[in-house]
Amino acid sequence: MQTFVVKAASGVAVFLTGIGLDLIGLSGNAEETGPVAAQSAGTLLGLRLMMTVLPMAVLAAALVLFRRRFTLTDDRAAEISAALHRRKLKMAEIQWYAATDSGRFDGTAAITRAAVPSA
Repeated sequence: MQTFVVKAASGVAVFLTGIGLDLIGLSGNAEETGPVAAQSAGTLLGLRLMMTVLPMAVLAAALVLFRRRFTLTDDRAAEISAALHRRKLKMAEIQWYAATDSGRFDGTAAITRAAVPSA
């Protein structure tokens, strides 16, 4: 899944960059060899803004968004840790039952520390 997300993000970044270059009026060379195409002062300013101010503004907006939306307090961290620990114990119990072939798993059997593999 990560590969798809990285590729999709790269595609969106290239698409938005192309739109930005069209908006600022960047002109390329017609041929591979020859003189470099001269750019107007507005185009150069647009390039500078696209490479400095725009990324800083987007990062600042992302920082504000994530700080407001995703807060992790000590209480919330302890709650997440406890939930992960419970899930880990449950999976160890299921694996123990599967490995010992002790019959049908009904979720009511208690497990001992010796039966649970250490994490």
